[in-house]
Amino acid sequence: MSTALWLALGVPLLAVPVLAWLGRGGNRRVGRVAWVVPALSTAALAWLAWEVGRNGPRVVEWPWMPSLGLSFSFLLDGLGLFFALIVSGVGVRDRARP
Repeated sequence: MSTALWLALGVPLLAVPVLAWLGRGGNRRVGRVAWVVPALSTAALAWLAWEVGRNGPRVVEWPWMPSLGLSFSFLLDGLGLFFALIVSGVGVRDRARP
């Protein structure tokens, strides 16, 4: 479950600078492949929604500053995943249009 969450959050964050660099100078071809980013995020979120539907809500936690007791925590529940799927699904629809 943790890997799918990294995919859903990390792919868009890492792809933005890469796509911006590839699209510099008015290169419009990069827009034709940019739909892959929200599609991967949507697929990961759909898998997470299936897992949460099967096993119930879950907290995913990654240590950030363990010496201070700080960590990144995400509560994965049905409502949050529903809205995340709406946002990423709109991104796929928007990027897939010609």
